[in-house]
Amino acid sequence: RQIYVWAHQRVDALESQLQRFELGDAAESAMLLRRAGRVLVSTFALYLDVAEADGRHSTEEEWLGRLHSLCIAQFGFRAARDIGVHYAILELAPNAREQDVLKAFKAASLKYHPDRQGGFGRSSSVMQQRVVNARDALVKESVRATFKDLVDGVKAPFAKAIENVPKELLRRVQAQLEEQEYEQPVRCSSSVSAPLSSTHDLSPTNIHAAFANRFDAVEQVSKELRQRCNLHELMALGGASESEVQRVIRRVYADIKEHMTSIRAKVNELWQARKYKELNAQLVANERFDKAFRSDADVCAPGWAREIQDSVEAEIDRIAAKGRRCLHGKCEEEAEALMRDFALQLIYLGRILDDLPRFKDACRHKMTALLDLCHEQGSWGHCYVFKLGMLLGQGKLGDLDKEGKVVAEDDRIGKTIVAEFKHFKVLIYSRTCRRTAPHPLGG
Repeated sequence: RQIYVWAHQRVDALESQLQRFELGDAAESAMLLRRAGRVLVSTFALYLDVAEADGRHSTEEEWLGRLHSLCIAQFGFRAARDIGVHYAILELAPNAREQDVLKAFKAASLKYHPDRQGGFGRSSSVMQQRVVNARDALVKESVRATFKDLVDGVKAPFAKAIENVPKELLRRVQAQLEEQEYEQPVRCSSSVSAPLSSTHDLSPTNIHAAFANRFDAVEQVSKELRQRCNLHELMALGGASESEVQRVIRRVYADIKEHMTSIRAKVNELWQARKYKELNAQLVANERFDKAFRSDADVCAPGWAREIQDSVEAEIDRIAAKGRRCLHGKCEEEAEALMRDFALQLIYLGRILDDLPRFKDACRHKMTALLDLCHEQGSWGHCYVFKLGMLLGQGKLGDLDKEGKVVAEDDRIGKTIVAEFKHFKVLIYSRTCRRTAPHPLGG
C-alpha cells in the first residue's frame, strides 16, 4: 500500500509539473520515478512470480492489484517484466555488462545451490534453473540493450510525455499568443457625474487581472527557457539531443518575437487611428510581454515603448497648445467665436484621460491649466466659463455617428468635464437652484 500511494502521488506530481512547465521539478520527478520503475519491473516482478507460484499472494489482493495495475499503466510492466526478473534474480543494474552478468551468475549459483537452501520456499532446482535462464538471456547484448531502452531510453516510463514537451511548449506558447483578447468590450457608467478614467473596466489593474492567467503561462515558459539546463535535463530523459533542444528554444523565441512585432504594429496602427481604448489594452499586453522577456534583448525592445509614450505626451501638449491659442491674446468676441474649438480640445484631452489611464495626471493638469486660463481673461472670463459649461453640458460636441448625432462617448465626456472640474461650480449651482426652486402657486 505505501509503495502504491507513493508512486501514484509521484506520477500525479510529474503530470502536473509537465502541464505547468516546471521543467526542473519534472526532470527530478521523472528520474526518481524511473529509479523506482527499475525496481518494480525487476524485483517486484520476481516477487509476484514467486508469490503467485507458491500461492502466498496474488494480484487479486487490493493493494497488490492496484500496484500491479499502476506498473502496467505507467512503468511498461508487460514489456519489461520478462527481462526484469532476470536482472532481479542476478541482482544486476540495468547498465550491467557481460562480465558483470557472468560474475553475478557465479554468485547466484552459490546462493541458490541445492546444498545451501531451497530458495524462497521452492525447490532448489527451480531456482537454479531461473539463475541459468537469467544468465543465458543477459549475456546477449541485444537483450540488455532492449531492457535499457525500456527503463532508461526512448521506451522508458514517461518518455512519450517528455518527448511531447517541445511540441506542447510550442503549442501552448502559440495558443497564448494567438488569443487576441486585447480589445475588451467597454462597459460605461450610466452616471453623468462618474469620474473620468473610472467609467469603464479598462484600467491597468482590471486588464492585468483579465490577462493574468494567460500571461502568467507565457511568463512561466520564459522563466524555464532562461533556465535552459532544466529543459536540457528533461529532454535528455526522452532521448533528445542538444541540437534538438536548441531547435525547440529557437522556435519558441521566433514565435514570441513574431507576435511581439505584431503587437507593436497593432499599437502603432491604433495610435495613428487615435483608438485609445484598444491602444490602452495593447500597451498593457506589451508591458506584460516586456516584463516576461526583459532579459531577452532580441525579443524585448524597451526603447520602442518609450517612443509611444513620448508620442502620446506630445499629442497632449499639442492639444493643450491649440486650446491656449483659442484664448491667448483674444478679445471677448474672438474668444467666443473660437469657443467650440476650445471645447473640442477639452473633449480630446478627456478622451485620452478616460481611455489611457497612465496619462491621467498629465491630461488633468493640462485641462485644469486651460480652464484656469479662462478665469484669467479679466471681466469676461467667468461669463466665458459659464457659456463653455453650457456648451459642453448640451452634448453637442464631438465625433458624429451615422445619423449625424454626437457619439455617446463624447457626449458623456463633455458632461463629465462639467461635473468634475471646480471651474464650473457656478453653472452646477445654478442648475441645482432651478431644479429645487418652489413652483409658483397655481403653477
